[in-house]
Amino acid sequence: MSTPDSRGGPISCGLSLGGIILILRAAPILLALVFAATVAGCGESKPKRLVDARSEVLRFFAVDAPALILLQRNPAAQVSQINRSANDLATWDRLRGGALGPLHAAGLRRADVIRLAHPREQIEGVDAAALALGFPTPASLAASEPLVIYASDRVALLSRLLARGADRGRLKRVGQVDEARLYRGRGDAFAIRDGVLVSAPRLAEVRAAIERRDGDRSQQLDDHSVRSLFDQLPSEGSLLVYADLRAVQDADPGLRALARQVPWIEALGQLAGSVQPMAGSVRLEVAAKSAGADLTASGLAVGEAPTRFNFSSSNAASLLSVGGPTDPLRQLLLGMAPLAVEATASSDELRAKVVASP
Repeated sequence: MSTPDSRGGPISCGLSLGGIILILRAAPILLALVFAATVAGCGESKPKRLVDARSEVLRFFAVDAPALILLQRNPAAQVSQINRSANDLATWDRLRGGALGPLHAAGLRRADVIRLAHPREQIEGVDAAALALGFPTPASLAASEPLVIYASDRVALLSRLLARGADRGRLKRVGQVDEARLYRGRGDAFAIRDGVLVSAPRLAEVRAAIERRDGDRSQQLDDHSVRSLFDQLPSEGSLLVYADLRAVQDADPGLRALARQVPWIEALGQLAGSVQPMAGSVRLEVAAKSAGADLTASGLAVGEAPTRFNFSSSNAASLLSVGGPTDPLRQLLLGMAPLAVEATASSDELRAKVVASP
């Protein structure tokens, strides 16, 4: 894994779409898609600085990655900030566990994560640390095998922390691949190289992520394209969401079945979301692009004038037409309600503002 050049190069929540939800107009389904589609060291030589941590973590994901969630700049501080507003939201609890669980399993304590997030040197416009949780390929989503990538410019420190975990018996050293040191823990596998920690449920997925990062650039997720989507959001919050809903459909039979009942879902392509904590609540802003079809002509019951909805826990339970009490989508929606939603749409874009109040 070489340090990225100036051209640029992302947490397991175990969430998959699965199940069918009846339409309550646009916003509740869109919100479910966002979150459900929703988380190293080269010795002790002179540390290498990552040009941009966000670009670096994205390059471990394939060009057709279905979904990922991104914490950037100071991931530990961002988690703490959302905790203060969303600690009682079950969905946030699951996402937080998916993102931070592997780091703790590797032996990184909260204080360690904070130290890693603190830049070794400050460079304007460059993220020193970033944490991503997501599914690197449609196949990984279908198999519920998420990938966690944590990048820091504290190369030597990260290397020492993983070595400490191995020395204390928390991790087992299992060789190398492309100069990355490999470890196996209890339920997770890891690699570390150039200040980047890679984690997946199995060692094969860790190896695949490194080979993807070192391979053909055209087969990696385009960080410039993802950035352009985020730039279209009104603001970048503590947590960013990216999804390719066509790739999600390829992997998830539940969403394909839903699209047959709700045609405008199939018309959606890439999606970006921004989550920002507020006093006693969490605000989510979403922008979903059309995959080429005219959204307003596909049965979408939202137009240019803002349309508002309230979405309660009872709404979430009653809207599901398929799936039992343990259905992931049912759990997801129940874990986020109650919601206040405002949505607008044009021929090529759907936007929504959502407030979740624990």
